[in-house]
Amino acid sequence: MRILRKVPGVLLLPLALGLALPAAAQVAPFIEEAEPDSDAVCRPLPRIDEVSSRGRVLRDTLTMAPGRVRIDNTVMRRNIYNDRYNAPLYRLQPGDSVNILVRNRMDSVAQAPPAKIAETNQHFHGYVVTPLPTAGDNVVPTLIPRGGENRNAFGVPRFQSQGLMWYHPHPHGSTSAQVNGGLAGAMIIGDLLQYFPDYRAAGLNERVMYIKDTKNDAGTTTVNILGNTCTRLTIRPGQMQLWRIANMSANTFVNLKLRGQRFIVLAWDGNRVMRPMPEDSLLVSPGSRVEAVVTGWRRPGPGADSVQLVSDPFRTSGTGTAKQIPLGWLVNQGVAVPETPKLPGVDAEILDSIARLVDDPDVNRETIRFQFVNNKFMLNDLQYTDPGFLSTAVPWEQTQEWTLVNETNFLHTFHIHQTDFVVTHINGVEQPDSVHLDNVFLGIHQVNGVWVGDTVVVRFKYVDIAAGPFVYHCHVLGHEDGGMMANMCVYDPATGVQYCREWFPRGPEGIPQPHAHRVAPAAEPARAEGGGGDRRR
Repeated sequence: MRILRKVPGVLLLPLALGLALPAAAQVAPFIEEAEPDSDAVCRPLPRIDEVSSRGRVLRDTLTMAPGRVRIDNTVMRRNIYNDRYNAPLYRLQPGDSVNILVRNRMDSVAQAPPAKIAETNQHFHGYVVTPLPTAGDNVVPTLIPRGGENRNAFGVPRFQSQGLMWYHPHPHGSTSAQVNGGLAGAMIIGDLLQYFPDYRAAGLNERVMYIKDTKNDAGTTTVNILGNTCTRLTIRPGQMQLWRIANMSANTFVNLKLRGQRFIVLAWDGNRVMRPMPEDSLLVSPGSRVEAVVTGWRRPGPGADSVQLVSDPFRTSGTGTAKQIPLGWLVNQGVAVPETPKLPGVDAEILDSIARLVDDPDVNRETIRFQFVNNKFMLNDLQYTDPGFLSTAVPWEQTQEWTLVNETNFLHTFHIHQTDFVVTHINGVEQPDSVHLDNVFLGIHQVNGVWVGDTVVVRFKYVDIAAGPFVYHCHVLGHEDGGMMANMCVYDPATGVQYCREWFPRGPEGIPQPHAHRVAPAAEPARAEGGGGDRRR
């Protein structure tokens, strides 16, 4: 039960929606064993500072400021969170609250001149939470000037899917520069392995990996895992590890492959899959996450052997192919452990949740065209220039069917805030076993020998917690900063679209009116600490 989507040299994996159950402890951090001699540039996977919720509230302060970044032997000065290139990993449960103070203390550094650090904000990618300014997961119109701060304080609903999410700044025009410098970190919600009891019983060790594409001072992009361009990982024969991989790159797609080995995918974009799926490679778009089991292979004799972890080549445009990027080695050594569990069957609860959405007859249809015209990135003939212009407004609880048309001959990835969506058609071909995502790859294919962009149809439905202002955009952040973004608003069908005019006074039916939600320096908005509701999608 899955969608198999082929692009040249790449498999795009299926996804599914996870409905939350009571959470419990799930995985243990991995402890490195003694490793064989290898190239000095290959380093063990670095540890990440962690913060967990206490008393059902996740509290922390994130300070964006210049700090020392080391990628292999190259040291750079970049704006990072809390003086860490590998930003804190947050752990919380559905129904908890987030209370994080974000402080803008950035300064001009290489690849981020003054214009790129003048303002910022904070996005919690993958969350189905309130977008209301200024405390919610809001990126428009909330902006934090240099010297300012803003507190994001909101409840996480109990129906929130459980898996790997992430956070990053999202100021239009500067998002790529800020994320590329290292401003990105992970958030793990709940207990993914409760849905896979055989794997849970096997005692999986956890590996969390941030993939970033930071540029050096000369402007050369360096793709790395937690600061390593060559990461040395170890595993025992038969041992299983849960790799939680987030592509936090601003602009880089990766096609992950372990030479001769397979990944068993459990979740994508923080949503569990219908059933564990063996895959040879994983195409991870900027902004996407994958959680997969990797198993140590049986060796014919003693000693150690290894396989390379790479991003494999794939077609990126009508004239270009991504080069292979070496990322590290997985070393198989030590005493063998018992065999892996058998793969379970299809999750009926997920199938039912998808069917309700796909079969819903009450549908509003929209077409969103991704365009590159006269060196301008646009959606539906509009380049994003006006934060007060409302492009799209929809009522909650109405199913939306959007046709995403890639009118270019190169890659994009569609992301919409405050919900997940289901893929129903790709290039006119029905996808009978649909899936849930928060990013979808808009690739390219050949027609009569000419490379053209894909057309992908998605369905989704907002619930009342999403009421308010937010955006949808290409998650290739250079494209988004260039104008491939649009404003969105969800409203109560009983009161109508006029609710949205507080934030978006202009639009097809709008009348200009003043509004402002810019956060003053050192201001601290009112806090909201209640737990999430129990309304389900």
